[in-house]
Amino acid sequence: MAVRSLFDGLAARRCLWLALALVPLLLSACGEGEQEWQDWPRRSELGLSFAVPPGREVEVRARSIVLRQPATYRNIDVIELYPGELPTTIREGDPIEEKADGSSGARYTLSLRWKMLFGLHVSMLAVIETEDGEPGFEDAWAVWDSLSAAE
Repeated sequence: MAVRSLFDGLAARRCLWLALALVPLLLSACGEGEQEWQDWPRRSELGLSFAVPPGREVEVRARSIVLRQPATYRNIDVIELYPGELPTTIREGDPIEEKADGSSGARYTLSLRWKMLFGLHVSMLAVIETEDGEPGFEDAWAVWDSLSAAE
């Protein structure tokens, strides 16, 4: 009985040490990719500072900032930031909406309302048309997370 108790104690310690050794590895894997925008170039426009995902073009309009993938025949992938007033195109409700009327597949829209940055209200609208199912909006979420007030 004492031998079994000693064996159980050693096994428990080994498991504990193994678990403790794996914790840093697991924690580093959990955060992988979440902050990739920190390495992207930044722009400051209309009072906002934001990361620009690789391959995106930036267009500054009177009341919005558009980040789009270069146009192709059947590709829609646009992120639009609205500093200040809330545009009428962004509605209450589920942030991701699907419509099946796109020319290159279903049209998915991600609407995020009101992020407050030092007194400046910001909202975002992202649109992706795809035949591959609901997109993750990775670039849009990264831009949203990278937002700060321009210095």
